[in-house]
Amino acid sequence: MTASQDKLLFVDDEPNVLNAIRRQLGRKFDVSTATSGSEGLNLMSNGSSFAVVVSDMRMPEMNGVEFLGKVKQNAPETVRVMLTGYADMDSAIAAVNEGNIFRFITKPCPSDLLEKVLFSAVDQYHLVKARRELLENTLNGAIKVLVDILSLTNPVAFSRASRIKHFVEQIAAQLNVKHQWMYTVAAMLSQIGCVTIPTDTLEKVYYNRSISEEEKSILKGHPQISHDLISNIPHLELASKMILNQNNPFTKDRLGNPFSSDPVTLGADMLHVATDLDILLTHGYSFEGAINVLYHKGTNEYNPEILKCLKHIEPPKIDRALKSVQISSLTRDMVIEEDVRTKTGLLLVTKGQQITPTVKQLLENHLTQKNIKDAIMVSLIAKPKL
Repeated sequence: MTASQDKLLFVDDEPNVLNAIRRQLGRKFDVSTATSGSEGLNLMSNGSSFAVVVSDMRMPEMNGVEFLGKVKQNAPETVRVMLTGYADMDSAIAAVNEGNIFRFITKPCPSDLLEKVLFSAVDQYHLVKARRELLENTLNGAIKVLVDILSLTNPVAFSRASRIKHFVEQIAAQLNVKHQWMYTVAAMLSQIGCVTIPTDTLEKVYYNRSISEEEKSILKGHPQISHDLISNIPHLELASKMILNQNNPFTKDRLGNPFSSDPVTLGADMLHVATDLDILLTHGYSFEGAINVLYHKGTNEYNPEILKCLKHIEPPKIDRALKSVQISSLTRDMVIEEDVRTKTGLLLVTKGQQITPTVKQLLENHLTQKNIKDAIMVSLIAKPKL
């Protein structure tokens, strides 16, 4: 077999065993070693990523089953292998059956058998990784379709979702939460239920006009509709629950533990703050003024830890120098600076919407039908300084 560039971690409390493994496998694998479970976990937490982790069963403080169970929690894609003596056979079999371990090897183990198991474990790692990437690409494609449909059917809601996403991504980064993609997806799809709300009702809300009690009731129902639309998509169950609870205020009984261990609650808290921030901005508040309003409401409405994050987030960086651009020349780094309507008054795109391929195609289609003018006022998204 050819040498593998994948990183392997061996954990054993006997340094002589680890030295022998380095000599035996060093030319075929990128081998790291640790003399205890805690040392192995520290290596992994400090940024080292391993395709395979091999652990001895009997070690002081933390045995192999306990250690590999923690590896599974922290790095679920890493393939786990256990070295065990015959006396530990029952424990090893139980660990395999529980799904914590890919293979176990009895000691002493012939070198050719060990290599064969390790190459098989590396292959398993790449298989799991490939499946995950395929799932992510499929999921991202499904999400893009939903978001594009929202952009075409309800530009007001699409524009708001884009800005909510911008804020939630920064809040999640500030809080350093795990699986940040899930919070981003919840933000992107938080307004998908608005496809059932009349556009003129959303325009009233967007421009801070009065709405009827019936319209208020319709608006309150969009989180439930959003939840129902996406809850059946695999791996979006948590995101759908975040969206369902996005209007729930923060409760004071959580003051002692604002960092909820439940990602649904934390995600809903993020959406609540980001949505209300965007509402204030679209109603004419400055960014600083909008944040001050949220702070004034405080823990009667919002998670205090998320409010703290607002001090460190930024609005989208826009170069406010306006220019008129033909629709055919629109690019992704542009933001529309005027509501775009058809000759009959139908709203196609709201002010503040960033150009996407779908939005550009929508405008080009209406231009072909001579329903809109060919020149649109835009500004440029500022490029980050190098």
